[in-house]
Amino acid sequence: MEAENTMRRAGFWRRIGSFVLDAVVVLLPLQVVVAVLFGLTNGQIQGRFGLNLGGCDQLSQLPPGLQTQVENPNGVQTCTWGFPGLPTSKLLVVSRSETEGAFTSTVSESFWLDKDGQLADRAGYDVTWIALLLLVVYMVVLEIRRGRTLGDRIMRIRVVDPARPEVVGLPAARSIGRRLAYWIGAVPAAVVNAPILYYRYDVAKMSAYVATPAYRYGSYIALAAVAAWLIWITVTIVRKRDPIYDRLARTAVIRG
Repeated sequence: MEAENTMRRAGFWRRIGSFVLDAVVVLLPLQVVVAVLFGLTNGQIQGRFGLNLGGCDQLSQLPPGLQTQVENPNGVQTCTWGFPGLPTSKLLVVSRSETEGAFTSTVSESFWLDKDGQLADRAGYDVTWIALLLLVVYMVVLEIRRGRTLGDRIMRIRVVDPARPEVVGLPAARSIGRRLAYWIGAVPAAVVNAPILYYRYDVAKMSAYVATPAYRYGSYIALAAVAAWLIWITVTIVRKRDPIYDRLARTAVIRG
């Protein structure tokens, strides 16, 4: 207990700085690889992660002959993500947005574009989830082996068992549990949006779902839950105390 009380908890900016550095170390090289593959495969391999400096351009009408499941669309955009001159993803997004009071619901359908921005004859493979999974694996493995990532080392912080801060590294269960606990505040949002993911290839059913009161009020609840979760964590860290996910995993982020 005495050792735990004398440890200096890492502050907000050290934690943020560490995460940003780790994201750059892992995602930036992967983004370069995906940019190369995007060109070599004529857009069949795409990814939207890392440093995305692109954007979307509004079109005045649908491309000739395009068949979409979105009824009466009021938005057509071509969206490009990646580095300037080195795109990693290009999509045509057809959408319909409807506003009722303060709530706006949107349904959309995406179409794959090739490297020249033309409609592809088939959808390719989105590797975004692979890149994000590798980032998580990198963090977990280094926490288990060293108790710190490269970003942690640069920011001079480390993750420890507060009861035994002298021990280097974390048990695997604690490191994985710590990462999972990050997302507790997003559970309501995941529940509300799960049907949208399930209906992603059936725009009619997706449209019917987003028009229901369950989705509308569920979205408000989910947004409030995420905001409350982030505020709680931020205030706790600013006060140099262990945030809830560290307490659940019985870990602490300290300076040194």
